Amino acid sequence: SRRYGVSLEALYSVNNGFNKETRLSLGQSVNIPTARKIVNVKNLSDVAKAMGLSEAFVKQWKKAEDAPNTPDNKFHNKPYTDEAGVLTIGIGHAIQNDKDKQEILKKYGDFNLTNAEVCELFASDLLEAEENISAIIGQNNYDKMPQAMKEALLDMVFNKGNPIIKETEGLAYCLKTGKYEAAINKFTNIKSTNTGKEMSGLAKRRIFDISIATKMYDGKIPASNVATVQSLYNKGVQLLKEECEAKGKNFADQIVGYNEDIQRYFGDRIELKYTTE
Repeated sequence: SRRYGVSLEALYSVNNGFNKETRLSLGQSVNIPTARKIVNVKNLSDVAKAMGLSEAFVKQWKKAEDAPNTPDNKFHNKPYTDEAGVLTIGIGHAIQNDKDKQEILKKYGDFNLTNAEVCELFASDLLEAEENISAIIGQNNYDKMPQAMKEALLDMVFNKGNPIIKETEGLAYCLKTGKYEAAINKFTNIKSTNTGKEMSGLAKRRIFDISIATKMYDGKIPASNVATVQSLYNKGVQLLKEECEAKGKNFADQIVGYNEDIQRYFGDRIELKYTTE
């Protein structure tokens, strides 16, 4: 996978029967899928063009990853620890082990990336996520998906990791068969990959994903999807209160910003809370 610059999921897809337990033997043939490369990416506009996404969506994605008030040209050029305790650099690129560190060092020389290098890394991460999604559900099924669903899945896989589609019961089936309303209702994984605990920030991120996916309905969002968002929001508020108590933060202050984000994603469709009583 590393040698040819293709994802493991893509390798599994073109080699029937391959999985993470597969052991190769001397002389065995392995099919290598065509590798796509990220080139000439220097800013968010270039990221959008390279991935076939709108620039507005890419900027919205960056704000969801960073913070709503972060300027478009402001990046995490050096490593930082995100709210889940994961060492991160750039736009949500997790550095979870020594192998991740070595790959960044090999590619960029140090951990002080330029803005252009941050954007290149972001585009590479998106490309890997897209390749893994299409490998899991099939390229034809991926190609015929509405653009809004592609974008939402890209964010969820980017945020939660490549296994999320397989680990979410029934999600791959819904995507393969075009049952998109049902698929959206499965965007409910709010457990931290690092700690295994549910987090208010991840509840908000799933609501962001659903807001993107439901754009395919041109404002006529199915009631079941709205109900899923309401449930995620209610759970997120409960978690936010618990997190504030644990960290000694003022819940009344925190819920204001939380609600502003939810309103930006879903307008007045969701019943907002300002207390948990």
